[in-house]
Amino acid sequence: MMRTLLTASVGCVAATAASHSVVAYMGTGNCDGEDHTCVEGPAGPEQMIQPLIVSTDGKLVAEGKAIRTTGAPAWITTTGHSMDDGCLFATLANISMIFSTGSGNPGQIVPSGGAAPVYAQVTNNGRTLLVANYHGPDNSKTSVGASAASFEIGSKCELKLVDVKNHTGSSINPDRQGGAHVHSFVPVRDGLAYACDLGMDQIFTYAVGADSKLTELHRTSVEAGFGPRHLVQHPSQPYVYVVTEMGRSVLAYKQQDKGVLELLQTNSVVDTTLGNGTGSKAAEIAISPDGSLVFATNRGSQNTVTVFNTLANGKLSRKGSFEAPAFPRGMALVLGGKILVVGGQSQTEVWSYFVGKDGDLRLASKTKDAKLAPHVSTFATFEPYSPETVVV
Repeated sequence: MMRTLLTASVGCVAATAASHSVVAYMGTGNCDGEDHTCVEGPAGPEQMIQPLIVSTDGKLVAEGKAIRTTGAPAWITTTGHSMDDGCLFATLANISMIFSTGSGNPGQIVPSGGAAPVYAQVTNNGRTLLVANYHGPDNSKTSVGASAASFEIGSKCELKLVDVKNHTGSSINPDRQGGAHVHSFVPVRDGLAYACDLGMDQIFTYAVGADSKLTELHRTSVEAGFGPRHLVQHPSQPYVYVVTEMGRSVLAYKQQDKGVLELLQTNSVVDTTLGNGTGSKAAEIAISPDGSLVFATNRGSQNTVTVFNTLANGKLSRKGSFEAPAFPRGMALVLGGKILVVGGQSQTEVWSYFVGKDGDLRLASKTKDAKLAPHVSTFATFEPYSPETVVV
C-alpha cells in the first residue's frame, strides 16, 4: 500500500478571483471532541463564514468580508453562480438553525426541523434544500431530533419547512450509536436522495417531490459499527460511494430501481504504513468532475487523504494515501477539479494540492492565516455544478 509524504454582515467577494481563481467560503466545526490538542477560541469568529481565494497555482489567500451567521456554520452549500443570483446556506449545528443569504436576502435563520443540523444540499432542480439533523451528543441514548428535513427555497433564498422524517434506532457501538444520527442528506439524479444515518448503520432512500415532500423508498444496511457518514454520486454512471466514519472505509454501490443500493466493494482508507488505524476516523468524500477519482479523508491518529481510481464496473482501485493537515474534516475540489483544498480542523490550517489525472496529489500551498475560519471544517463555492466543472 502506497503512501506519499508531501513536501514542499453579508458581503459577496468578487472573483477578482477572475478566471484564474475562485472564492471558497469556509465554515467552522469548532474542536473535535477527540482532539485533545485543539484549543477553542472566542465564540465570535466561530459564528462567521470566511472567504478564501484559491488560485490555479494553489495559492491560498484569506481575504474579503466575512458573513455573520449567529451560530457556528458546520456545513455550507450554495446554488447559482454568485450571491447576486444564487443562495448560500449554512447549518448552524450549535443552535439547530439554518442560515440563508443571497439574491437580495441580507440573512435569515429558521429552525432546522430537528437537532444539530450538520449537512445540507440543494436538489438538482434548485427548488429544495435537504437538511440532515444529526442529533447529539455522540453518545446520546435517544433519537429525539434526528431527522431528514426538506425546505422549499424562495426567490430570495428564504426557506420554508415542508417535511420532516424522524429517524429512530441504534446500532452496536454504545458510544456513537445509542441513537439515530443523520449525518448527510444527499440529492442525486431522478428525484432521489440518500440520507446516511451513522447511528443506525443505514442509508435511507427518499423520493423528493416537486413540492419538496419526502417519501421513504428503501433502507440499505451497512456493516454493523461502520457508521455511514457522507455520500457522493458518480456524475454520469449509476454508482454511489459512501465514506464510513468508524469503519474507516469507502463503500461502492450500484444503484438499482426504486433507490435500492447493491454493495459492490468495501475499501479501507487506513494507511497501513502508519498502523492499523486505531484512533482514526474517516470524515469527508469527494469525486472528480469526470468521475474518475474518489477522495476520502481520515483524521486522528492518521491524517490523510486517500485517493481511489474508479473502474468501469463501479469498483475502486486504490491510488494511495497522502499526508493532510491535522484532523482533515472538510475538503473540496475547485477550479474544475484541478485543485483540492483540505481544512485542518485541529490547528486551523488549509492545504491545497494539485490533482494529477491519475489521482496523484502534489502539495501546492499551506496556510495558517489568522483570517481563516477557526477549526475550518467545510468549504463551498459558487462554481457551476456540472460534469465539466466541479463536484463538491
